[in-house]
Amino acid sequence: MGYQDDFNPRLSPTRGEYLIGRKFSRRIRTLITFGLIACSIYLFTSSTILLPFFARQSSVEAECEQAPGANTTISDVDRRTSLVAKQIAAVKVGKVSMLYGNPSPHYERAIQSHQVHADRHHYPFSILRTELIDGIWSKPAYIMQLVMEEMQKPAEERLEWLFWADADTYIVNPLIPLDVFLPPASMDHIHMLVGNDHNGLNFGVFFIRVCSWTAMFMSDVLALRHYQPDLKLRFNEQSAVAHLLDTTKVYSSAVAIIPQRWVNAYMGPRHWDGELRKGGTAKSNSVIEGDLLIHFAGHSKQKKTRMSAFMNKQEEMKDVWQIEYEKTRYPKEIANFWRRFGSSSEEEQQESAVKEIERKVKEVKVDKKEDRDHPENQKEEIERVENAEKDRAEKEGPESSEKPEEASVVDEETDPETQDRSNGDNVDLKV
Repeated sequence: MGYQDDFNPRLSPTRGEYLIGRKFSRRIRTLITFGLIACSIYLFTSSTILLPFFARQSSVEAECEQAPGANTTISDVDRRTSLVAKQIAAVKVGKVSMLYGNPSPHYERAIQSHQVHADRHHYPFSILRTELIDGIWSKPAYIMQLVMEEMQKPAEERLEWLFWADADTYIVNPLIPLDVFLPPASMDHIHMLVGNDHNGLNFGVFFIRVCSWTAMFMSDVLALRHYQPDLKLRFNEQSAVAHLLDTTKVYSSAVAIIPQRWVNAYMGPRHWDGELRKGGTAKSNSVIEGDLLIHFAGHSKQKKTRMSAFMNKQEEMKDVWQIEYEKTRYPKEIANFWRRFGSSSEEEQQESAVKEIERKVKEVKVDKKEDRDHPENQKEEIERVENAEKDRAEKEGPESSEKPEEASVVDEETDPETQDRSNGDNVDLKV
């Protein structure tokens, strides 16, 4: 009886309500069906197209991140493009330099020019910021370290060449890629490219291959002064390199002496700010518009001022110095050089290198009017720099203008800061 009292027939669904529920259920089942179909299509597309694509991108990014000392600051927009370019590149090149010790604004600016060049062409850029061993000998030690680190990687991931540039070199044309200077693939026995100046071999800028030859060569360079303590090494590690090339066939046969101007040009007949001197005689290693870089080599008393003067002026004349590779002298010169190099014997190559040095020695014996380090010309250059600084301060205002460095006090032959950063070997010969 109680059960019947609790029963309420109004709570039972009517026929209309029952039909509405069935219709609603069919719609739900239809939506679920379409959802399942859409998910199936998405999963199929992801597994066959999207996932492989992103997997390739991830593998390229992983490869790039494994590069040693990758200090480059590539923008997010260019990152993926640069990584793909690195993956498909026929030749992999890394840039190397070192700079440590007391703060040096002029050297930091020079290093920054290399960073801009590295970012543009997606080269990893390794900079030694801590002394490894005494003085300039950290240079071959650091090169050997990087080479051995690279050789431990799978062949498809490692760099193939290193490009060393001293901290007193400045990139004047970042449009020039580095791989254009390398030897053809058929000359795989060539492991080092370096130039000569009037003092002989210059070890301030060079290419060196990532291989066991380089590791052994740098090891012997480091050991030479200890195993032959009586050997006079006038220019430290540079003299050690030159000695080994002169006395060891396995090393000399793997080196190509390239035209110095290609990657290691000197100022030549120019004012400190880079403007051509009237009546000056250009030398074979003098920088010209469109060249890759300029090297402020040697212990000139005015190196700091000269570097700052040139860099300030060059920033105002980028349109003059920065020329596309195809419009420079490089394509023709490089093609002719490697064609002649491939057809000449080793004896002919050595004879050609000796003649080149002799010619450069004659070139540096110039009239004092072309000697930038002559006291009379130094006064003229200092006045030009001071006037340029005044003009710059007037244009930019006193707050934005930099205080010029001392123009006539520092003698860099006794400056320990310079001893740490320069070979001290290739000063324009003083009369």
